[in-house]
Amino acid sequence: MNILHLLSSFTNGGIETMLVNVANQQTTNGHNVSIIIFNNDVDESLVNKLNPTIRLIRIHRPVGSKNPFYILKLNYCYKQLRPEIVHFHNLRLSKYLIKRRSEKWFFTCHATNNTKFYVFPDKRFTAYIAISKAVLNELQILSPKTNNILCYNGIDFTRIRNKTSYRDCILNIVCVSRLIFEIKGQNILIQAIDKLNNYKNIHIDFIGDGPDLENAKTLVDSLNLKTQITFLGNKPNDYILSHLRDYDLLIQPSIYDGFGLTAIEAMGCGLPVLLSDVDGLREVSLNGQYATLTQPCNDTDLANKIIFCSNNYSTLINKALAAQSYVINQFSTTRQVDTLDSIYKTNK
Repeated sequence: MNILHLLSSFTNGGIETMLVNVANQQTTNGHNVSIIIFNNDVDESLVNKLNPTIRLIRIHRPVGSKNPFYILKLNYCYKQLRPEIVHFHNLRLSKYLIKRRSEKWFFTCHATNNTKFYVFPDKRFTAYIAISKAVLNELQILSPKTNNILCYNGIDFTRIRNKTSYRDCILNIVCVSRLIFEIKGQNILIQAIDKLNNYKNIHIDFIGDGPDLENAKTLVDSLNLKTQITFLGNKPNDYILSHLRDYDLLIQPSIYDGFGLTAIEAMGCGLPVLLSDVDGLREVSLNGQYATLTQPCNDTDLANKIIFCSNNYSTLINKALAAQSYVINQFSTTRQVDTLDSIYKTNK
């Protein structure tokens, strides 16, 4: 099968990391895979992880440019490839292309928040693919006339270093995501740490950058939490998968979350997780069976749950080991690609 993946940028993020794993597995499965990157926003470390047989085409459009040259170049490269399957990871790119009758078009929707700004019904598409039931439910509302299908994102668990030793309580916590308060809720976690008056030995690392990084640092300064909170900045996925096991707990305080890729990576490591009780995180943890859940936007409840986790850490370890088996079976890249193969073949 001749498969083309289309996306705007190729930076160090969850969508891009997922695509590297998927494209590599599709190549392993015998497919002819190409990737077109529209913008010049590219992380070379991700490019280096692609199977060398994958054809990578860069349009090199400066972000925000309105020069029609780049649209013409995109169409030229697209027509030269003559794919059977065109898989969009940004729906806006479809506005620039003319579909051939022999092609099947698919779009993967990765988020539940603000999807109305980039999801619109387009009859040229064979199907819209949702990464979770939470996203699927919203797609049914935003685009009820399209063929909306569920396909969970996958993770290459062979790249994760398993956690092999555990403390008796929680000392080191990690939170991994872009710093966007209105979506990921890191400010709620910082405020919760401030409430742990009798747990000053707890330390948290924030991994990631984002528009609220400076706001987060200012909040930490104002609460005098510099000794308890460190900002490590953006880190490659390989770094994260190698160092998750160094922590005692991962916290994801999201206000919105369509899937919870980082939570699944932590569970795949054997690391206990404390997650917001929002649709995507509730779903991947099987309604809290494999995680501890906390009320979103509630720093008091989050602080209390951190204390609960620390005081009952042996119970969390047993839950984490069960979670590890669950997510490896449910959310592997191999399973995702097999599902995509079925979707490509059976939908017309």
